[in-house]
Amino acid sequence: MDPDLKETADMARALAERNRTPRMKDDAQIGGTRVPPFRLRGSVSAGGGYSTNVLGLSNDFANIPGMPKRAAGFFHTGADLAVDWRVDERSTITFSGGVQWLAFDGLSVANILDATAGVDVQHWFSDRWLGRVQAGYEHFEVGGDPYREQWHVRPSVLWRQSDASTTELAGTFVLSDYAAALPPQLIRDSVSYGVELTQHFSFYGGKVRALVGGFVGVEDSEGSEGDGWHVGAKAGVGFTLPLSIEAEGVYSVTFNQFRNPSLLSVNPAKRRGTEQSIIAQLSRAFPGNFSVYLRYAYQRFDSNVSFYEYDQHLWMAGVRWQF
Repeated sequence: MDPDLKETADMARALAERNRTPRMKDDAQIGGTRVPPFRLRGSVSAGGGYSTNVLGLSNDFANIPGMPKRAAGFFHTGADLAVDWRVDERSTITFSGGVQWLAFDGLSVANILDATAGVDVQHWFSDRWLGRVQAGYEHFEVGGDPYREQWHVRPSVLWRQSDASTTELAGTFVLSDYAAALPPQLIRDSVSYGVELTQHFSFYGGKVRALVGGFVGVEDSEGSEGDGWHVGAKAGVGFTLPLSIEAEGVYSVTFNQFRNPSLLSVNPAKRRGTEQSIIAQLSRAFPGNFSVYLRYAYQRFDSNVSFYEYDQHLWMAGVRWQF
């Protein structure tokens, strides 16, 4: 099996992205914060963990002689940097970049390098309406070789009903270019686009946060194997525990339907599948802008084509310094 036929180390990548993603506490408290004309900020993180299925192998391939092992420990480190520019009292532009690196014990073929750059433009039309456009680029390597380049644009509108409630409507556009040389039907280069609707909640001065939302999207790939559409939902909760410990959890489910019969199916059936993911985290801040975190993630793919079925458990702990 060529590991480039499907996503490798999906869970590790998701956690690398999670380390750069604004927390629900920040998302729920949109507005009201004035930044100086220019502000430089960033972070450095390091940690380690263990994955039960690094390459995302299905059970069909788990016991084939010569296949790479499924489970491995890993070391993670990363850094990001951002510059906030307050154009005027209602508009800000943020330029950002970051890099994440994961090294797996005894499984260097799965080592990940993930470098990103982006811009985030925000404008408050009023005290309740915010317009936002995010655009970015990602360079992703697996095992020291280029795996994918990706460009994305995400325009959104946020309506802040009160300090406790904010609604976000967003569009997504993603252009993906994969480096693997594959048969024409399996080429994964694609254009995808979709719509997301998310409701954010914040209570008790931000000590309790929640979100619920849904999304739908379409993917047009160069190869027939990847053409399809998806619909899904997500829900999350976050709250402050005693001793200033922050707890967060997010669950999402995605239903995928593909347009063409799968080449990897025993019978010529159109591929369909369900993806479920859970991410839970405990974190605590300390003096000196340091924080520590403990994270668990689970990802499961169910499909009528057994090649695409697998699950992963991942545990991770680390320390982060912000400036």
